[in-house]
Amino acid sequence: MSKHCHNLAETMELPQDKKRLVLVGNPNVGKSVFFNELTGRYVDVSNFPGTTVEIHTAPYGDYILMDIPGVYGVSSFNDEERVARDIILHADIVINIVDALHLERDLFLTQQLIDMGIATVVALNMMDEAVRSGKTINAAKLSKHLGVPVIPTVAVKKEGFQELKAAIAKASLGYADLRIQPELDKLTATGMGRGDALLILEGDEEVAFCHGQQAFPLRE
Repeated sequence: MSKHCHNLAETMELPQDKKRLVLVGNPNVGKSVFFNELTGRYVDVSNFPGTTVEIHTAPYGDYILMDIPGVYGVSSFNDEERVARDIILHADIVINIVDALHLERDLFLTQQLIDMGIATVVALNMMDEAVRSGKTINAAKLSKHLGVPVIPTVAVKKEGFQELKAAIAKASLGYADLRIQPELDKLTATGMGRGDALLILEGDEEVAFCHGQQAFPLRE
């Protein structure tokens, strides 16, 4: 069994019989709209243990849906990023909300989640704005490239939610970057989780110190 150094996410008072479904995305991609649409009115707001960072949680079928601070990558430069990192590391499934207008920028986080070995579904949001700007995005082709479901959505118009709900059960691990696999294998062989190993490769000194390893940036 793999081990994480980040136990605070496990100390959150959440139902133990439900899986953790986490909304992940860059700032201002519409995560709150997704959260409200998926969960309805009921929401529990609490501070992440040891911080003043608010986490929104609510039941969603067999899951506890969690909305975390928006981040551009899984890192630990401030409290919000550390909270997001720790919750992502303990997620069972992530719904990665991507801004179709800024696809290349947002896919950095998508690939990071896939490389961490987390079951992922991509919600390709703001598709109407992308179309108006002249962008053409083939969601099926993108899904084939990433190896995870990609669902076009327009959250503010409630478009694509039924397809997204159906896709959660089909969340998959995707195609990790094979260039980093040898280094990941060396680190996971020590017993740490794949997510922790990736963060060490990407320079997370806090995670590296926790595992008695040296952090080094592998890619930008």
